[in-house]
Amino acid sequence: MLTLSRLLAVTAVCAVLPAQCFETNFGTLCPQSGGPDGLGDDVLFDVQPLNLSFPMGGVASSYTHCEVQSNGVVFLSNGVPTGATDQGFSTNFNVQVANLRGAPGSAPRIAPFWRDLVADAGNGGGVYLNNTIAGKVVITWDNMVQFNTASPVFTIQAQLFANGDVTFYYGSSTDSGLP
Repeated sequence: MLTLSRLLAVTAVCAVLPAQCFETNFGTLCPQSGGPDGLGDDVLFDVQPLNLSFPMGGVASSYTHCEVQSNGVVFLSNGVPTGATDQGFSTNFNVQVANLRGAPGSAPRIAPFWRDLVADAGNGGGVYLNNTIAGKVVITWDNMVQFNTASPVFTIQAQLFANGDVTFYYGSSTDSGLP
């Protein structure tokens, strides 16, 4: 059991080193043209600015925008739609590998939990983007479920830093098993 002094020490470390902690400020629901913001199944949300230059190889040396997808993946771009898939996940191994790799010259992607996820308002779910924190961008898939299931409900978070670091966080009920 954590004592009060240990709990305060952990809290102090998170306050001093925010880059190493789960970000509780999720930002806003990812916008979706023609649909409910931050909600849905197999949704590729609108292109959004990162508000930083994220260094990563691929078709460019760094990226300034992203397209968040409801299935636990982020596609990087420089302000234009990437042509990314709105699905990507497949139970067929060959299709899954092809979707993960993408076509030559396609947008790079960061996939903390690329599964068939659903952001359902009934679970309080949503896909969020916070690009207002200096030096980092936070993408949170909050209260998600895997397609065709009602539980467990779980949260995943990716943090992208201006220096190129990426950190993933997984809620304790995150389910990695195949549906």
